[in-house]
Amino acid sequence: MTRQRGFTLLELMLALLISTALLALLYQGVSQSLQQWQRSSSIAQHSSQQYRLNQHLRQQLSQALRVKSIDRQPVFQGDSQQLAFVAAIDHPARSGLYHYQLSHSRGSDNLYQFTLNIRRWNLNPTEPVPSERFQLYTGPSPILIEYASQNRDGSLEWHGQWQQQRSLPALVRLSQPDNPSYAHGWPEQLIEIKSPHHVR
Repeated sequence: MTRQRGFTLLELMLALLISTALLALLYQGVSQSLQQWQRSSSIAQHSSQQYRLNQHLRQQLSQALRVKSIDRQPVFQGDSQQLAFVAAIDHPARSGLYHYQLSHSRGSDNLYQFTLNIRRWNLNPTEPVPSERFQLYTGPSPILIEYASQNRDGSLEWHGQWQQQRSLPALVRLSQPDNPSYAHGWPEQLIEIKSPHHVR
């Protein structure tokens, strides 16, 4: 008659410890994979939003209109750090003229923020109009804005500002010369200003 041998208490405890360690390693691996997937998804979503914002900015800036403020001054005004212009949005939910403003600010962390503010265009500056603010870029160096006028011979002349001009520039350039590595910076954008459909 054979004698059946069962597991001892020590063997059961050892098996339980090994199982617990394997489960902990498996959980850690799954948790890290999930966190990595969430980070990748967040980065992809942020990149997609930034791309849509940049495309919207390019389209609207290319269709900037020659409008005047209440004091009869042209609205299209800018320098190397900021730019204001008016463009039309053709959308059933929010069609009309909108005021766009690009500007820089520097935070306490010494990083530059390049932001876009959009609000409905209103001739009365004292009447409050809600605005939407979007952050286009954050980094160690600013994005410079340049304006090109076209000479009679067809050549371009670049300017660091566009103030009190009766016409719109032929081109606007958004670049980051201090940071040539576009992998973590701002790729140069050259935007042609089209002739407006109407002048107000």
